[in-house]
Amino acid sequence: MFFSFHSVVLAIASAMLLAACSNGIFQSSGGGSNPDPIVAGFPNSTVLAIAVNSANGDVYVGGQFTSIGSFDSPYIARYLSSGHLDANFVRGSGFNGQVLSLLLTNDQLYVGGSFTNYNGGGGSGVTRLTLDGALDTAYNPSASNFNSDVLSIKPSRGPSNRLLVVGAFTTYAGIQNLRALRLHTDGALDTGYGPVGVGFDGTVRDIAQGGQAPFPIIAVGDFNSYDSVPFDYITFLQTNGQIDPGFSTVNQFDAQANAVEWFQNDVFFVVGNFDDFNSASTIKIAGITASGGNAVPFASGPNATVRSLAVSTGGNLYIGGDFTNLNTDVPQYAAAVNTNGFIVGNFLTNVGFNLPVEAAAATSDQKAYFGGQFTTFGTFPVAHFARLGTDGKLDSTFPLQP
Repeated sequence: MFFSFHSVVLAIASAMLLAACSNGIFQSSGGGSNPDPIVAGFPNSTVLAIAVNSANGDVYVGGQFTSIGSFDSPYIARYLSSGHLDANFVRGSGFNGQVLSLLLTNDQLYVGGSFTNYNGGGGSGVTRLTLDGALDTAYNPSASNFNSDVLSIKPSRGPSNRLLVVGAFTTYAGIQNLRALRLHTDGALDTGYGPVGVGFDGTVRDIAQGGQAPFPIIAVGDFNSYDSVPFDYITFLQTNGQIDPGFSTVNQFDAQANAVEWFQNDVFFVVGNFDDFNSASTIKIAGITASGGNAVPFASGPNATVRSLAVSTGGNLYIGGDFTNLNTDVPQYAAAVNTNGFIVGNFLTNVGFNLPVEAAAATSDQKAYFGGQFTTFGTFPVAHFARLGTDGKLDSTFPLQP
């Protein structure tokens, strides 16, 4: 039998392609900066931030990834409510650094991270996009704004239409702002907010403001003081950014706090690596009143750090992190718990993720989105991003191949 040179090459190439593809996963060549498998529809590296559009079900993700399947998507992407990637969302070169925070509010998408531009424009550390991925030029900050990472952007509730921004930065537009500030929605610095003295002495990882007057603010992170006053890992602030005089320095954790969300009736939930608040046992999760009380002590919490927190309108807390058990249950890196600290009865992830969860988001219909380092859920390949149903089981319809 006669074989041409071209037919032999084609046969070899076809065999290599078949060997590289199994169950929809194309294995990377290895040895480069992206060792993860290339999975159709999934990011090629860690997802660190998630925002869900409650009006239409679209989902925005940000992180360390640079592609979704075979599509370039530098550090940010949009999935349509159908589960398909919007391959036209990112404009031009996209971001030039990691996306660490997303805030979707008033039909505008605020993005925070370690980047210095989006497709050659926009702000450094924080910028604003339209919901279809275009740079929103109405957000027009100084050309030299944040000098280091922005880790969280939250809405200001009082006064409204402003942004609370925290992170590792020490200046904004050349002005000293130690790791926390408030912006007008056009990117201008709100000079009516700030410390009397030097601000935080360490990284601020998250911030949240209560929804009822006097609109208390809680900031959490790695710090041990604010304005040279000792505050370990948590600080209570007034709407002007100054220390709330109603709190003493005993209001503190024994270790790092990573995330905080306001719930209702001015109760805040905080997660991190701590084991007590105000010398009372509350392991990795704490419910704290606006007056500084230990509202919900989680005396038997997760066995390792909780990195992310989402609070649903139904009253459940969706958490993700390094943990592999909670009370007598064994959730793998993600769980849904009620406000008393017990796993929601029909939400178990005992066969869950294979690596830590870094981001969580929840919807009004109790769907939960998780992002992180993981590459599988049980035996299913779900690289870095997944949606779970109300029972904690993997929703295999989201995301879908582009």
